Amino acid sequence: MPRVAIIVRVRPSILLVATCAALGAGACSDDAAPVPADAGSPADTSVRDSGAQDSGSGDATAPAPCDLARPFESPTLVPGAVNQAGSADTGFWLLPDTLSAFVSSDRMVDGSAPGQHIFSGTRVVVDAPFETLTLATSLITGAGEQLPSLTADGKTIYFIDGTYPYHVWTATRASTVVDFDPPALVSAPINGTWAVSEAWISSDGSTLYLASDQATPGLYDIYRATRAGTGAFGTPTPVSSLNTAAAADAFVTLTADERQVFIGSDRATEGLYDIYYASRPTVSDEFSAPVALAELNTVDQFDYPLWVTPDGCTLYFGTSDRPGGLDGYHTYRATRGR
Repeated sequence: MPRVAIIVRVRPSILLVATCAALGAGACSDDAAPVPADAGSPADTSVRDSGAQDSGSGDATAPAPCDLARPFESPTLVPGAVNQAGSADTGFWLLPDTLSAFVSSDRMVDGSAPGQHIFSGTRVVVDAPFETLTLATSLITGAGEQLPSLTADGKTIYFIDGTYPYHVWTATRASTVVDFDPPALVSAPINGTWAVSEAWISSDGSTLYLASDQATPGLYDIYRATRAGTGAFGTPTPVSSLNTAAAADAFVTLTADERQVFIGSDRATEGLYDIYYASRPTVSDEFSAPVALAELNTVDQFDYPLWVTPDGCTLYFGTSDRPGGLDGYHTYRATRGR
């Protein structure tokens, strides 16, 4: 089986198509408070050890949103409709204003088939929970839909299906107040005979990061592809600084400026993903060696990043069976201290 798609997230696959029943999920509660996602400017330095950060306000005395040298504080379960009792809630994405969320989940609603599907919701206050989510029926492929990633304008979405070998799909819409048009498979060379377990799209839609097992079937590495305008993406190239031989590396999640990155990797324990962090001074540089975030990772469970605020201060991530939390896959968030 592929070593990274979370279909029950066995090692060879990475897509989160697992159901709560398959995971032994129990009751799910909504008992945490999310941190308002900060849509501020990116960090002045992308190195975790530096700590210095530009608030983006133009005021040299303005406090930094967080200290990148400090660890994340204790994770909390995202409240409201993002997590639901008895479901496997596997994907999460916010638009830059943090008022619109996209979630992948196997929760059952009228008209939905079993498996992972994409839901969306809105709120009017950034620190309020999302009270309801609606099934994105226009995105249903018949093969499952999970791990959504959107451009900053909210008009283009990328996601992964739930049938191995997994592939990347995309859809567009005229505005954020209408449904997406029917989705289509992303053309070669992004998709092929290999599996793509997840994809991250840049704010402007010009850069796509993905986890693919094209080099070694069942073993995922992180790749990067670019394009000019709205044309086809070029051939993906491995991001060597983030990949480790004989380990699965996936779930790439970057800040908007692409200078800080979080990944999921089973380099420490085969088949069990942990969250790692790396950075680089500019987008032309290689990333630093990824460092495990011990304060976020659980023992003998599956932890993987999903979405991060532009400044790198607040991370939303998925965890399976987190001690003290819910059974099965659900979304948590944590913020670095100042």
